Amino acid sequence: MLSFPFEGYTLALDFPMTRDLLAFLNELDFVVVKAGGRLYLAKDARQSRETFDAGYPTADRFRSFRRDLDPAHRIRSQLSERLAL
Repeated sequence: MLSFPFEGYTLALDFPMTRDLLAFLNELDFVVVKAGGRLYLAKDARQSRETFDAGYPTADRFRSFRRDLDPAHRIRSQLSERLAL
């Protein structure tokens, strides 16, 4: 339900951590979403829920699946907390 690959291009970029980097990455996220893209979850440490939802249209279906599978929300991570998975 949250598979990353689809037809198109993949671009990987590495940036040094600077004071302005997170703001720049938020701007870059906007460009990616506007182009119909998405961020790779396995490498993600900071994307917003809005960016995630825009790139993964089946996110709500996955959330429902998780609620059914783990109603006590015992299986979780920082990523799942941030993206409300």
